[in-house]
Amino acid sequence: METIILWVLASYMAAASIYLFFFTVASFFGKKKPVGTSPKDNRFVILLPVYKEDAVILESARRALGLNYDKKKFDVVVIADSLQGITREQLKGMGCVVVIMNLKPRSKAKAINLALRSLPENLYDIGLILDADNYLASDALVQINAVYNTGKNAIQCQRVAKEITTPVSILDAISEGINNTIFRKGHRAIGLSAALAGSGMAFDYTLLKDVMSRIEATNGFDKDLEFEVISSGVKIEYLESVHVFDEKVSTLEVLKNQRTRWFAAQLINIRKGFYFFIRKPSVDLFDKWMQMWIPSRLLLVGMMAFMILFSRLFESPVLTLTFAAATALTTLALALAAPRKYTHKNLVTIIVNLPASFFTLIISLFSIQNAAKGFIHTPHQASTKGLNKN
Repeated sequence: METIILWVLASYMAAASIYLFFFTVASFFGKKKPVGTSPKDNRFVILLPVYKEDAVILESARRALGLNYDKKKFDVVVIADSLQGITREQLKGMGCVVVIMNLKPRSKAKAINLALRSLPENLYDIGLILDADNYLASDALVQINAVYNTGKNAIQCQRVAKEITTPVSILDAISEGINNTIFRKGHRAIGLSAALAGSGMAFDYTLLKDVMSRIEATNGFDKDLEFEVISSGVKIEYLESVHVFDEKVSTLEVLKNQRTRWFAAQLINIRKGFYFFIRKPSVDLFDKWMQMWIPSRLLLVGMMAFMILFSRLFESPVLTLTFAAATALTTLALALAAPRKYTHKNLVTIIVNLPASFFTLIISLFSIQNAAKGFIHTPHQASTKGLNKN
């Protein structure tokens, strides 16, 4: 019986390694297409759901208001949950629309739906969702507008690190870069939908209102959104040329809380993804459901390495070789997918801090029950430096 379980695990890990390697290689064949401009300027609404983010929201809102686009053609809407009164007044004074969020239990999905219900009908063409700490490249709306005008109704921009301040933030930036390579660039290279990232997401406004009305997730709403969009017959585009500067987690404690939320949402979405696929079978939906089965890449490599040692107890060279091959292939895929600008100059730091991060992820797995109790917030800090130029 033990041997059968080990072979099931070996097959699963081998399949995961082949999947990651295939889309990593595919990413090298995906070419960045020039976007240019478009003669038609659509009207945007930029949605910023905020929970206790007084320290960062004013600067994020200021930068959003200053984007290089016709100022009469976009609005910045801050959905304020537990913001101080003085912060709300400052946001209004800057020109933001402020929607007060006090629904319980709270969630990002509820905040966005509240704003969508509060805003005037038929006023906007495109809805863009950002996190409270996000900064957009100055020409972001120009590029999104041009891509939207080619018929792309769902667009994920490229999230990159705003600042690199700690070893944990380096690893988090690398993780984001790997996901961009495999689950966005690699997928679009062969015609599949890119994965959504939770922010830096732009949608046809009518589509956004429709799909968001069916989402009630407390944590990890972006995967529900992904399933709903693809089920609507819409392909998710990846706009690599538009950078969304995002704060990376800087401590192991924050990493634990964030990954606890992600792991809990992933388990829920394994079940949800299956139902979506059964209702409207498609290659895209099946692929997204398969992604739900792949754990954190660092956790996957650590588990594989452990299984190499454990399998030797059963004196099965083929089994041990299978785990070893899966480990090697996954490691190669991640090395190829990782952003060079972070890995080259920080290699020693990365290696030294990998064990602590791995055990933090293990702890997160055993904390999943905490995520079921309600909304888990990832705090952000006010930026003290310019945008990361590494």
